[in-house]
Amino acid sequence: MDSYEIAVNQTVIHTVPHDPGGGYRHQAIGGLEHGVTYLISIRARDIHQNYSEAAQLLVTPGSDWTVPTPPGNVRVVLFPDGVVLAWDPSEDNAIVTYWVALNGRRWPALIPVFMLPGLSPDTTYSVKITAVDSSGNTSEPTDFVFTTLRRLG
Repeated sequence: MDSYEIAVNQTVIHTVPHDPGGGYRHQAIGGLEHGVTYLISIRARDIHQNYSEAAQLLVTPGSDWTVPTPPGNVRVVLFPDGVVLAWDPSEDNAIVTYWVALNGRRWPALIPVFMLPGLSPDTTYSVKITAVDSSGNTSEPTDFVFTTLRRLG
């Protein structure tokens, strides 16, 4: 394999070189209009200019580019081994869900309340909360730092 040709509505717009190391390639396709359906085709080409059969996909870009507002006014209820987080809902023109991130792990939250159990007592943690709408638009993260309570006795 030498390269891949990417076409939109039968017009080649990109030729992407093959990665002999087996890595993944990606190519952004710009200039597409919202609500218009496009035929995207990809075919492989070898060094002798022989082509594979094209893989084809119909794509209709959405029209929602509105990013949700960041979650705000984070509040906590602290325990020695966990925390309950609550925040003001994000504003957006679509349905919003949330992602709560702590120490490289992420959990989805359907409402603006989330419990993180299994934490260590008297330890400081940094949490990031992001809002994502139904079109995949993601807010800026809201960062919050808290320290769990010491265990008594």
